[in-house]
Amino acid sequence: MQPPHGEPGQAPPIKVLFCGDRPVAGRMLAALAQGGHRIVGLGLNPTMDDDAARTMVGAGRVEAAAVFYGRGFAGQAAQRLYAREVPDIGVCCGFSSILPPSLLSIPRWGWVNFHRSYLPYNRGLDPLQWAMIEGTPAGVTLHVMTEDVDTGPIVAQRVIPIRPDDDICNLQGRADEALYELFQSAWPHLARGIVTGAPQDEELATYHSQADCERVRRLEMSDTIPVRRLLNILRAYSGEALPAYFDVPPEGTRYAVRVRLEALHG
Repeated sequence: MQPPHGEPGQAPPIKVLFCGDRPVAGRMLAALAQGGHRIVGLGLNPTMDDDAARTMVGAGRVEAAAVFYGRGFAGQAAQRLYAREVPDIGVCCGFSSILPPSLLSIPRWGWVNFHRSYLPYNRGLDPLQWAMIEGTPAGVTLHVMTEDVDTGPIVAQRVIPIRPDDDICNLQGRADEALYELFQSAWPHLARGIVTGAPQDEELATYHSQADCERVRRLEMSDTIPVRRLLNILRAYSGEALPAYFDVPPEGTRYAVRVRLEALHG
């Protein structure tokens, strides 16, 4: 079946390195395969369950020998394989491991990243959560990957308004739809080696580490905190995987906190 108008099938077939996770990454892989592009190496997050991994591999029509997990995607055996294949471009969407310079330099045209952040705001971990908490712009960005994480030139981006009834799950869902739209619109250019962007404004840049995320998720019972910030933390960290929580002494029993937001009418 031919991809519809605007899909990657309109671009000439090329060789692609791909790393990522999430259903939206699978959609990208499927569109690339349908367009005749060859995935010569696939990196998956090590936490991915077997069924999801099989779905990703099948979507991209990837040979088993070209599938690697976590840091193995940048391992010596993997890089020898990529060097023999001479990939044209690397594409990242939701991969948890940092790519070293030796891997970034392999594709002829470099690497691009489809990121759930309106860069340069909220570099690092949990960008949509921090947009909720701190009131910075939420959105998605396609950027050129460089050795310094999340700092490369911006190819395209879109703002995603945060609604009063948003929690992280529905905000991430809208972000992934926006990422796929960015992919659709940008791919015909990327597949021809047009991988350029505008420099980021470093004066606007913010960054959050894993320690920042763990700190904000832990609710200290003795703290005084504005209601707005508390609500934003709770709806930002309301998912199944990384909920906000508090501990109760003396046993230290831990309780996850999840919220449901709904509008009241009348």
